[in-house]
Amino acid sequence: MPEAVLWLLLTGEYPTIKQMDTFVTELNERGHLKPEVENMLKSLPKTMHPMTQFSMGVLACQPESIFAKNY
Repeated sequence: MPEAVLWLLLTGEYPTIKQMDTFVTELNERGHLKPEVENMLKSLPKTMHPMTQFSMGVLACQPESIFAKNY
């Protein structure tokens, strides 16, 4: 599972089945995009470099970050 690789990269440890279930559930709960972010991403030129698209997507999600809400 790709989520297990992400867990390993984040923690340096192999996840248990319970940890994976909890982690996957949390990722799915946090994995939504606001419609305006999704529309912005879909409107980008198909010829734009994928890393530029990715960077713009990450930056567009920043206002919804739990860290942004602390300021």
